[in-house]
Amino acid sequence: MRHAGLLNTLDKLANPVRTTSTLKPASTSRDLGDGDPGWASGPRSSPCNQSKTLKLEIIRRPKKTQSIGSNSLTPGGCAVVPKSTCYQTIDATCTSKGSQMKPTLAKRLLGQPIMSYLGHIRYQMTMSRRMKGRHVFECPICHYVGTFRAGGRIPRYNAACPRCGSLERHRLVYLALLRRDLLSGLGNVLHFAPEPFLIGMLRQGSVSYQSADFEPGLADIVLNIEKINLPDKSVDVVIANHVLEHVDDRAALRELQRILSVHGRLIVSVPLAGGCAKTYEDPGITSPVDRELHFGQADHLRFYGRDFSDRLLSAGFSVDEFTCDGPDTMKYALQRGDSVFICTKN
Repeated sequence: MRHAGLLNTLDKLANPVRTTSTLKPASTSRDLGDGDPGWASGPRSSPCNQSKTLKLEIIRRPKKTQSIGSNSLTPGGCAVVPKSTCYQTIDATCTSKGSQMKPTLAKRLLGQPIMSYLGHIRYQMTMSRRMKGRHVFECPICHYVGTFRAGGRIPRYNAACPRCGSLERHRLVYLALLRRDLLSGLGNVLHFAPEPFLIGMLRQGSVSYQSADFEPGLADIVLNIEKINLPDKSVDVVIANHVLEHVDDRAALRELQRILSVHGRLIVSVPLAGGCAKTYEDPGITSPVDRELHFGQADHLRFYGRDFSDRLLSAGFSVDEFTCDGPDTMKYALQRGDSVFICTKN
């Protein structure tokens, strides 16, 4: 590839090969030829159990084959060979904590800051190449098959479909609607923060469809989800993907409960840290910089834990959690453990 040579060079500088303190026993002999990996080594020993200094003879691969017999070893067990071959002697001090080697030649010449900078450049080049996608996936929404691009505020590999632009959560919502048979007979639908690639299929499967957003010009109507200006029991299905983390979710859930018809459905997803038992939120964190640090985005108010379903239950909903695992996660490039909550008004 274009940058393969540079990447290999940076890799060798940033990650030099380190040797281990193993010696070739006097009773063995070997030929150092073209097939030899280039270092004289034998069974591993543990010289570092005692505090002492050893002289390690590390043998590079010579240009010509040369046999080292048992009669060519010193009493200490190190090979003695002519100076015409390439050898490098390294002094190593072994302590009870392990072997401490001298800095590599590259580090001595360039210094640690430059070595760290070269390693960082190599990392950036590798990440840039992988951002374009490496594996083949399928988008269930637009049926594209091929590599996916990186996407998201915190970039994630294989996140975005290059044809329709859907992210993992959008594809998961579509699969939830499809497999729960919710793409037809939807009745009156209210769609908050509408995703363009879901609008068409929701319009087709509903009696009436309205999209809503807090910002003017982004949807059919302007609504504040914390105080919805709609009559009671006027909506059959509400869809709100990654909305509740931006608002007072308890007030929003009360309003959604109010406007939903009897046995109406709320289809909702949020950023979820499945390893956390409780939702992390702090009303004292108000600045955009601090919110991005704590909650992952400047306009997020919390990071949900496993107790998110408890909030839905306490708001008067029964909850069906839809999650894709295993083959579907790999096939459709989904985030492992991500969930869509299909809630029914009690």
